[in-house]
This record gives sequence, structure tokens and C-alpha cells, in this order.
Amino acid sequence: MQAERKQRLSLSGAWELGYTDIGTGSPSTVDFSINCAVPGDIHDAFVSAGLIKDPLIDDNSNECKWLEEKEFWYRREFAVMADFAREKTFLVFDGLDLSADVWLNGEAVGSADNAFIAHTFDVSRLLRQGLNTVIVRIDMGLSAVKDKPLLQMNEMWDNYQPYRVFMRKPQYVYGWDWTLWLPSCGIWKDVTLVSVGAAYIESAAVETVFPAEYDDFKPLDDGCEALLDFKIDVSTVTDMPYTLSVSVFPDERYEGWKAPVIYRPYYKPGELLPLGNCKLWYPGDFGRHYLYRIEIELSDADGILLDKKTFRHGARMVRLAEDVIDENNKTFTFVINGNRIFAKGANYAPTDCFPARLTPEHTTKLLELTEKCGINMLRVWGGGVYASDTFLEECDRRGIMIWHDFMFACGFYPDHDETFVANITNEAVEAVKRLRSHASVVGWSGNNEIGEMYLAKKSAIPDLPYYGEKIYFDILPKIVAEYQPDVIYRPQSPHGGSFPGDLAEGDQHVWKFTHHHNYEHRHDLWRFTDDRYKFLSEFGLIGAMNMEAVAKCVSKEHWRIDDPVWLHHNNAYQTLTSDLIARYFGLDPSSLPLERYILKSQVIQAEVTRHIYDEFRARKFECSGLLFWTLGDSFGVNNWAILDYYLGRRPVYDYLRRANAPVSLVLRGYDVQNDEGYLGYMNYFCGADAKPKPIEIWVVNDTLEAKYVTIESELLTFDGTVIKDDALFSEIAPNSTTKVGSMSVRGLIKHPESTVLYARMSIDGDIVSENKYLFAPFGKLSLRRPEVRTIFRSIPGGNEMLLLSDSFVWMLHLPEDDKITYSDNNFDLYPGRPKIVKVIGDLHNFVVGMGSAY
Repeated sequence: MQAERKQRLSLSGAWELGYTDIGTGSPSTVDFSINCAVPGDIHDAFVSAGLIKDPLIDDNSNECKWLEEKEFWYRREFAVMADFAREKTFLVFDGLDLSADVWLNGEAVGSADNAFIAHTFDVSRLLRQGLNTVIVRIDMGLSAVKDKPLLQMNEMWDNYQPYRVFMRKPQYVYGWDWTLWLPSCGIWKDVTLVSVGAAYIESAAVETVFPAEYDDFKPLDDGCEALLDFKIDVSTVTDMPYTLSVSVFPDERYEGWKAPVIYRPYYKPGELLPLGNCKLWYPGDFGRHYLYRIEIELSDADGILLDKKTFRHGARMVRLAEDVIDENNKTFTFVINGNRIFAKGANYAPTDCFPARLTPEHTTKLLELTEKCGINMLRVWGGGVYASDTFLEECDRRGIMIWHDFMFACGFYPDHDETFVANITNEAVEAVKRLRSHASVVGWSGNNEIGEMYLAKKSAIPDLPYYGEKIYFDILPKIVAEYQPDVIYRPQSPHGGSFPGDLAEGDQHVWKFTHHHNYEHRHDLWRFTDDRYKFLSEFGLIGAMNMEAVAKCVSKEHWRIDDPVWLHHNNAYQTLTSDLIARYFGLDPSSLPLERYILKSQVIQAEVTRHIYDEFRARKFECSGLLFWTLGDSFGVNNWAILDYYLGRRPVYDYLRRANAPVSLVLRGYDVQNDEGYLGYMNYFCGADAKPKPIEIWVVNDTLEAKYVTIESELLTFDGTVIKDDALFSEIAPNSTTKVGSMSVRGLIKHPESTVLYARMSIDGDIVSENKYLFAPFGKLSLRRPEVRTIFRSIPGGNEMLLLSDSFVWMLHLPEDDKITYSDNNFDLYPGRPKIVKVIGDLHNFVVGMGSAY
């Protein structure tokens, strides 16, 4: 086969950088004396040059404000060989943040004002054989919009920088409750020189079309008949005729390397290609994440290859079920291939203050941890960035659904500004066209919380216009319908019912327990499950970062919870962590050593999260989804996330991983942790007239196969005395929730503070789920310092550790770092019952510093 005519030259790598006051520099006067990397953020270059300290350490971010008054100048020289140039040559910047001007060989080639899209400049006339010089001037974007009339748009939430709504860049960089004010800036994605021949493929995608009889929520059969509808945009440079060919290969992960299942050497645009024996893509535990490999080739009349696109495609059908529950309530359920899916997931906000730091390696590790946590859906939040190609590909491969916001969050956006509307329309088209071939993308939301914000603000400001309404209810739905019609679109999140966040239908964001000071049950977190939520698309529970993370971002002299630097690494709700420790444990947080403070906060976060996931999964499909806020942190911070900034697993990660088990055991009983339970637990279980209800045993099956389970339960004291044990056997229907039995505790509980119900479930002899029920509030538990024996032994491929305790240990935490981790962590130990954990890494780095929540 002939070599491709299309040529690429990467201009990423080492560049030179200079800076001046905004509006004072020029290509000929700037001092390019700083070495920098592209992609990258200017802050990283300034740290490397010794001009600022790392903004994410201690409170150094406070010393970076002066950079907001500067513009930054990038320069790179590169050589072009004589045989590089074709008919047209383009200089392509995948990401410029934000206001930028570009020169090549001393001549201006164009400008940019949107960080979310690629900017392509035709440099055919300017490119030279031999040495060339490209220069980029860029600033953070405020200078271009600061004279815009704000009108009433500054009435928005998170208005620390009200002009952010005019700037098409990550919104969170101007401060949010969970992150710092650190405006990003720079060439944050790759730069490429591209030279094309007579024609080239501008974009390519494919949609699977299923027979009409499958459209009414009936399960699709793996191996059904389908059609492939290719969307191929070809740009022509000359009038020379061209041909297209299409090849569809099976997924080599499941079938090995085989010949294509479809090969059409002369494909005609608009032609639907039959895909017999269609292999389906499923999320999570529902089946294979099958991905066809697609190759599209563009050739000239002589058969010379001009361009080629290769990508993966998963065949799946997406629907949204809004079934009637009763006269007031409807479900909100994602349906994939005719099967209703309970979404076990999290929200994704950028896991770094500077999006340029989100490398493919970081993203791959993040999503590996996501998959291992049993997460099958991520909501990409609208105040960050659009998902990267690596992010999308990893979610495709791992079976993680993406429900994606457009990049509008908690603000009033100027839909009356024609220039702004044109800019965001172009942005939305590019975003949808880039994401549309990915099986993981199952839905779009127009914005984050803006409808909810508008109603809240309008109650106080009756004449407040709904700035941005045209974007979410007119522009965006038309774009999704045209370019990606096989997914759902919602104008906002939350949305549904008579108002955004209505419990009767649609999705909900719930923050009243922590954010609403006048809520009668504020901080009574166990009451999350009191309401009939249909799909919790955003909710969070705070917990401190691991001590291992603290050591990386806060200098030791600041390890006090009242220290200003420590408080700098708390989110905006700075006292919330301490308030919850005082509430649930009856302790003065300031009297605790920092390690104890951290573990106390983490066990609250972990236990309440497990309770919420257990309870709502047991109610499926009245409730059909739980998306925790958030997956990860943007810096080292005591926050809502399940993974810390360094991708360390907070205890809530391991609790959530267990709660997300494909076949999961749930124990439901009297809520001893809420306000009423705290006051009444003793009388309820062992008072003179105590008649406690049995502890209910439920099983949730998220697979499409029936499961035969064995459940063993033990009611025991913390020192190991068995009060009662039981066993039961049950068949669990596919994709169901089932009450399989109960354990009566009437007359058996003498000391609730030192009693626990432990249950484990096995399938074919393998334990697949464990759970516990505590009979007393956290602060009343009679926990003592245990004696824990550890025994190490070598096994093929590493080592394992056996732990044995003489008493109940609540949430044992094994210290982890970059050199050592474990197959399980943050687990309970039961007296006399050994726990075996695989040690991953160098055993010499094992730290005898385990802690627990006692």
C-alpha cells in the first residue's frame, strides 16, 4: 500500500517562554528566557524557573495573583523537510487557554478565544523549507471581556469572578467551594503541523441503527442484526476525485485478530452497511464492553492513500425510562440495549487545578481505579473541561458510561451576545462531533444547576432574566439531535418534574444536609435516605484526605486544624469536618492528634456513603442512580472526593467498592445513627418494652444472570462471643433487588455498644459481599485498642499478609504510598476471624502504622 499523503509534525515538547504586562509586548521585544513544556500551564514553567513556588503546596497559591496581570509569549523554532508540504498545510493548536494571537515566521496567522476547541490556521503560504519560527501570545482571558456589561449576570452563584461567564475556559479555576482560585493559562494541549493532499478526512463517526421492533425497551439479543450509519466529513483541497473505503474489525480482546466483518472498498456516503451477528457493548457488570475497530481510508483516483482514520465503536442502544410509579412519581432510568441500568457512579471534575497536567498516564490510572471501584457511570461536570480522547477511550474499554454536561455551570451566560452565541455554538458542535463515536457517551446535559440557581435567585429578584436559557433549551438540543441522535439530552442537571430537583421525577442534586444552614436536619447525614430520590446525580459527603497526602502538600509545622495553612487545604466549608466529628463522636476535634482527626472524619464519610448506596440500590428501580461528588480532587484538600489528589484511596473508596459489588449484600434496620436513633437506640433494643424489628437481609443483583447465594450471619460481641448465627440460601433473579430473609434480635441485645451483626455472602464458595450492622451510634461504641497480629508469607508474584485481631476493629487503615498498596484496605476485622490481604509493592516499604476508627 502507498504511504499516506497526509503528513504530521508534532510541535509539542520544549518551547521558550517570556512575559510582559498585558498589552505591552511584541514578538520582537519579548525576552524568551524561560524554558517550558508544551502542553503545559504557565504556572509549571514559572515553578521550574524559580519565579514562584508550587501553588499547590502550603498556601503558595496566594502568591500567584500577579500572574493574572501578565501576558505570556511562547516561541519555538522547528525545521521542515523539503518533502513535507502538500497542497495545504495547517498549524493546529488543540488547546489555547485563553486569549491568544499566533505568528509564523513574523506574520500574524490568527487569534483564538476558546480553550475548549482546537484552532486550525492555514499556513500554506508562510511555511518555509528549513527553519521556521512560531510565536504565540496568550493571557488568561479577562482583559478581553472585563468591559462587557454584566447587567444582572453577577447575581449568579460562585461569582468570585463574575466575568468568567464570558470566558470560554474552565470555570472552576476562578474558585469553587472545593478548589482554589488559580486561573489557568497556556498552550494546554498538543500543537501539530499538518499537511494534506487533494482531500482529507475532517471527522468520522459511526452510529449503530437497530431494527424498529427493539425500540420499546425490550432487551436486545447479542448477535442481533443491525446497520452501521457512517458520518464522514471529507474536505477537498482540489477538484480531484476521491474514493472511500470502510473496514470493520472484531474486538481482538474477545476474538483475537481476525479479518474484517465488513469491508466496503468503495463506500458511498450515506450508505447503511449491514452488521450481522452484532456484538453489543454493555456497561459495568452487564456484559462485554465490545468495541469494533473501524478503519476509514480516503484515496485518490489512482488508489494512492490520502488520509486514514482509525477508531473504536461500541454498538449499543440508549434510552431513558420514565415509568409511572404512582400518580405523583416517575422513574429516571438509563436503559442500555433494552436493559435497565442502576448507575453506580461519581461526578468527574478536573483532578488538577491546571487541566494541562491531566496527562494520558494520569487519566489511565484514574480510570483504572474507577473501574476497580465498581463504578459504571461518570457525570462529567459542566464547570471543568470536555472529556479528553484518552478519557473517552478508557471509558469505552472499561464499560464506564459518561453523562456529559456542556461546559456551563452555576452562572448566567450571555445568550443575548451574538459573538458569544456563535462561539459556544461552534464549541458545542466540535465537542459533540468529537465525542459521538464513543459508546461510553450515553447522554448530555445542557448545564450544571443553572435552572435551580435561576429559580432561587428569581424569588428575590422578580425581574431577573434567564440568561442562557436559549443555549440550553434551543441551541444545544438541536446540535445533539443533528450530530448524536442516539443519546439522551437534558437541558440541565438537575431537571425534571415541576421544578429542577423535584423529587417526583428526573434527577436530583442534594446538598441540604451540609449547605443549607436553616435545614431542620442539617448534618444529620443518615437522613439522606429519608426521601424518595429517583436519580441522585450529585451529592457529597466530606472527609479529610489521607495522612499520606497531607505529608505531600502541607509542611509539618502546619499540622494543626486551626493553622491557616491547614485551613487553606480545606474546602469553603472549613469547619464542616470538625462539626461532623463533634456531632457523631461527641469529641472536641481540636483535642485529637491529626491522624485520629483524619480517621474519625473518614469513617463518617465512608459509613454514611455505604449506607446511602446500600439503601438506594435496595430500592432499584424506584431510584436508578447514585453519582457521588466527586471522583477526585484538584489539589491536596480535605474534601468530598473518593480519591485524593495523588490518586490515593480514601477509605470511602474501599467502602464504595464493596457497596458496588455486582451481587451485593444489604442489611436494613433501625437507624441508630440519626437523631432519633441516637436518643432512642438503648430503649429500642433492650428497654423494658423493647420489641425491635428483625434486621432485614437483602440482595441486589446487577448482572443479567440469576445467582444462587449462601448468606451466613453472626450476631456477636466485640470480643468475639457469638450470640446467634444463621445461614440461608436463595436464588436471586437477574437485575433485581430481593429481600431474602431477616435475623430477629429481640431479647438478644444486652449491650448495643459492643454488639455487631456480621454477614457474608458467597457464590460457589467464594465470598462476594460482606456487610455489618452496628447497634449503637458511632460515638457510643465500646471500642478498645485491639491486639492485631500480622503474618507475612510469599506467594507467586508477591506477598500476602494475614491479620488476626482479638477484638472488633472498625475500619482498619493500612498506610499506602507510591511504593506499596494492598488488594484491600479500610476494612473491619472480627475477633478470631483471619483476614488475608495481598501486598502489592516492595514489602520493605511496609509501614507498621495502621490505624482504625476506634
